[in-house]
Amino acid sequence: FLEVYDKSRSLPVFPLLTAGSYPVWSAEISLIAADFKTSFSNYPNPFIPSRGEITTLAYVLGEDASLDIKIYTTTGSSVKELARDLFRASGSYTDLTWDGLNELGLPVAPGVYLCKVTARYASGQTDRFTRRIAVLR
Repeated sequence: FLEVYDKSRSLPVFPLLTAGSYPVWSAEISLIAADFKTSFSNYPNPFIPSRGEITTLAYVLGEDASLDIKIYTTTGSSVKELARDLFRASGSYTDLTWDGLNELGLPVAPGVYLCKVTARYASGQTDRFTRRIAVLR
């Protein structure tokens, strides 16, 4: 059995098998850091806010960046801004959450929502992508 932790944040790391099948028998392993776009996820997904659940955003930044993270309906209506020009040093994070409420503090309807993410890196590069978040009753 192998347990891996990010020592700088005391977070568990869950290796993904890209080929083959479990169990894996090896005397040697290699770990590589994921980039921001690949590492960005939320859990649980789907989530059930009416039962008190929240969804946690998890990601790894390879360099310092400022983040904008916004939730939209599938028709493009703004629901909630989770981060605006939020500075983060390079590292792994699980500090942002969404409780299924809109900007007015009202519960959103069950369905699929779009999480639009922008990262502006200290190097001048920019990442933009969208992830789906499902809300259940």
